[in-house]
Amino acid sequence: MTPIEEKIAQLAKRRVDLGVALSFEVPLFDGGVLQDFDLGTIYFHPTVGAFLCQGEILKKYRELGEVQSGLGYPVSDEGDDPFVLLGRMNEFEFGTIAFSDEVGIRVQFNEVTTVPQVVVKIDDSIPVSLSSNELFSLDDLVSDTGSRGGEFIIEAIRSIFPDLRFRRTFDSLTSQEILDLVAQAQDQDPEYSPPNFDNFLEIDCPVDFDTDSLANTLKAWTGVVEYAYTALAASDPAVVGTANPRFHEQGYLHSAPKGISVQDAWAKGADGADTRLIDIEQGWYLDHEDLPTGIPLLGGDIRWESRAHGMAVLGEIVALDNSTGVVGISPLTTVSLLSRFSPDTADQRESRDRIAAMVMLANSMLLPGDVILIEAQITASMFGLTIHPGTQIPVETDPRIFAAIELATKRGVIVVEPAGNGSANLDEFENHEGKKVLLRGSSEFKNSGAILVAAATSALPHQREAASNFGSRADCYAWGENITTIGSRTNPAQRDAYMNDMSGTSGAAAIIAGVCLLVQNLQFKLTPVSGIIGSLHPAAMLRMLSKPQNGTVSSDKIGVMPDFKKIIANEYR
Repeated sequence: MTPIEEKIAQLAKRRVDLGVALSFEVPLFDGGVLQDFDLGTIYFHPTVGAFLCQGEILKKYRELGEVQSGLGYPVSDEGDDPFVLLGRMNEFEFGTIAFSDEVGIRVQFNEVTTVPQVVVKIDDSIPVSLSSNELFSLDDLVSDTGSRGGEFIIEAIRSIFPDLRFRRTFDSLTSQEILDLVAQAQDQDPEYSPPNFDNFLEIDCPVDFDTDSLANTLKAWTGVVEYAYTALAASDPAVVGTANPRFHEQGYLHSAPKGISVQDAWAKGADGADTRLIDIEQGWYLDHEDLPTGIPLLGGDIRWESRAHGMAVLGEIVALDNSTGVVGISPLTTVSLLSRFSPDTADQRESRDRIAAMVMLANSMLLPGDVILIEAQITASMFGLTIHPGTQIPVETDPRIFAAIELATKRGVIVVEPAGNGSANLDEFENHEGKKVLLRGSSEFKNSGAILVAAATSALPHQREAASNFGSRADCYAWGENITTIGSRTNPAQRDAYMNDMSGTSGAAAIIAGVCLLVQNLQFKLTPVSGIIGSLHPAAMLRMLSKPQNGTVSSDKIGVMPDFKKIIANEYR
């Protein structure tokens, strides 16, 4: 018997009448299953179990988007509401829906907090024997290091956080799987000298814990700790063909200098077929009329508040080429999703922010030439920045994320990253060592290999969009305002909703990711002048897209907006 069949049998013993089955068991995108009946629907997920929703509660759950609603799966059958006389309610992974004739429908989302973390990088020369999902005490680390550094510092760490536990940052893969990726990267670039990825550790801390004090004490453990810092929660980086009826509104696709001249690429047969993309962010709503069916969530949890952002990004890239709504830049690309949040506790009310681990996991799932899009930014208040505290900057300024991105690009996977919406000159950024690692051309510059994308105004001549970061590290730009795509900010679960105000460097980064996918198509459909046959390596892709002769140049230190007409003329025979 299937789990749903077992649930039907259990309900029958309780004399619960479901009526006639209206469907067979329907697989869901994340491994779950549902089955509809006259008098309710049973939802099943392997990590949750099978539970029944009925009546007005089921109706509201469907309006919100069911398992993609931010409530997750039901974790109880409909039962009595203990707070309302004659009321009924269902509990869900992340909240409740209740109904009574007196009060009507009530939806309550659990407050989900991000677990505060301290990141610790142990010196590469020290072997750390820590496996995935294993916790490691301070005493374990002392045993591994032979008490190197002195008892005074160790006792100081213990006094600050007696129950301290370490976990691997890159716990989405085993040590051997990471070593395999490193070997592939070194085959591509023999000079690549990676860090010891096993030695990136994280400490989950209680809410309101003084993480800076712990990080500063750990940094004093010389000879053992290379560096330590408070991890900062990331956020969505948003300030907030032609048969498709809204194509005329998609100015960012039109001929240069207005847009990227995407029709020139389409005319050469580039449509995204045989290309792959993994989008890393927080949330999506996938049951939209203009999205391909079956987009898989490969890991993490969908966050309610970010669904509109995620679906807008997907619409820019893979909206269907049909007679409905908009069209994506690369509509036949195979797209998959990774949420950077995952539950950390049994009650699902705390989550860990795991961008670095998700970049590593995405890298392991892709081939050279495929694309990772990281839709996130972080707040620049660590490492004593010279720019204003609270500025939003690229995620690669976090050393964990930089290391994961660098491994991906050295291996040949394209990584596209928003420059962030902090209105900041990234040339002024200083890391924990006081080095200007984003100042291209300086001896202190550190190159992750990612394509960093800034945002511009939609009107001609294109100027830097006010919130966009800028500087020598900005490789490309695209529209950062008035982007028409799918979705609704007020009701993300609306299947036929469209917006024309997607904005910021996240909107621009999605456009550039779509450009990368079509360029990989052109590599196989045309004859490259460079003589490079097959998919472009990240460095070659970056050179092509950032050449002034291949696009529309801005004087605002935001790089070049690629123009397919010029790219085809200059790069292919």
